[in-house]
Amino acid sequence: MEKSRKYSPVIFSSEIAQYCFCKAAWWQGRMGNKVETEGMRAGTEFHKEYGSRVGISRILRVVRALLVGTLVLVVIGAVMRLWSG
Repeated sequence: MEKSRKYSPVIFSSEIAQYCFCKAAWWQGRMGNKVETEGMRAGTEFHKEYGSRVGISRILRVVRALLVGTLVLVVIGAVMRLWSG
């Protein structure tokens, strides 16, 4: 185990899940010892992949909004051209 940070009286929300998963690992972490299990490594990897998908999803939403906006402008332009003669 390696020292990761100094003890703090503040409990972070991420520590609650660690405490529920393994009280001993939580306490070691609170004492500044880095504890890593296979499950924690798998969870970290899952969240990294999920974060990438969320980022891509946000980009795709922006692209979709731009495409829909462009389509609306093209349709409005076509309708105006038809009505003006």
